[in-house]
This record gives sequence, structure tokens and C-alpha cells, in this order.
Amino acid sequence: MAGINKPECECIFCGRSIADAGFDPCQLVLITNWLEPEEHQLKQQFLCHAECFRRLIRPGLPKVPLAFETLEPRWWEKE
Repeated sequence: MAGINKPECECIFCGRSIADAGFDPCQLVLITNWLEPEEHQLKQQFLCHAECFRRLIRPGLPKVPLAFETLEPRWWEKE
């Protein structure tokens, strides 16, 4: 978006900078006490590369498609 300064993003997994490209940056949301009422939950957000997330969720197993991978990166920009 023109005129908006985007913050510098760093991947929680590899520590490298995250460019605004493809599916990146991705945001992970951690919610504690998931089965408890919402007032007992805590939430925290983390940033990562899509590929770092992919590698870490099922290491050593065949590639399992993630929901976002059914779309092309930046699909909304392709009109």
C-alpha cells in the first residue's frame, strides 16, 4: 500500500529479516489455555517466513499442503 511504512519483520524461527513477498510475512498467533474460557487465555503474535513454518511443523515427513498453499502468493494483486 502506498504511503504506509511497513515495520521491519524478523522470523521467530531463523532470525532473518522477512521481505514482504510471496506468502511472507506470516503471523502466528499463540493462545494459551485453549480449552478454557476466553478470559483465562493469553494471546501473543509472532512473525515468520512461510517456508520456516512449513519446515518446522512436520520435519522429515512428506509435504502436507497448508490451506494458504492452495492460492498463489499475492493472489489479490493479480487482477
